[in-house]
Amino acid sequence: MEILNGFALLCAEFGMEVHLETFACSSFNTCETFPIPSAPIVYGVAVSVETGDIFPAVFSEESKHPAHVLRGAYSLYGGGRMRNIYNNEKKYIEIESFTFGDTSSVRELLRRNDDWILKNLSTSPDVEPKNFVSNIRQSLSFIYQNSDPAKSVFKNNKSLKYRLTADTWTAIG
Repeated sequence: MEILNGFALLCAEFGMEVHLETFACSSFNTCETFPIPSAPIVYGVAVSVETGDIFPAVFSEESKHPAHVLRGAYSLYGGGRMRNIYNNEKKYIEIESFTFGDTSSVRELLRRNDDWILKNLSTSPDVEPKNFVSNIRQSLSFIYQNSDPAKSVFKNNKSLKYRLTADTWTAIG
């Protein structure tokens, strides 16, 4: 519900009108398989803007960039506010400058073993993708090395901008 509230606030902030026709929160996307007690059938969905067709979203490793570690760090310690980072008119991703909240626990989290991280930093440890723990560790390491990204990452407090060209994300002015 927290994600839905964040999405609603983001829509209101940008004056977007969204008409939710159906909201289904049920076991329809749950697969019961052994030894995993229950797992999502689909981890994400995409919608064709031309036809309205809905289908499973598949993302290549390259498409998860740019700055996926920075964005992961923001999701862990950036204040919990959902941000819209894609500028649809100009067709680029823009990551605005930010600072972290209290990061005093990061060093201790980095000392924890993989099993502890999986069990304590995941909402669904039994069904996380194989790279979950390594992604969390990368984000925590980034936070540890850049406790104030407004100074260490965002030079002169300028946002980072990236455009996708020929399947590669390129930093732009």
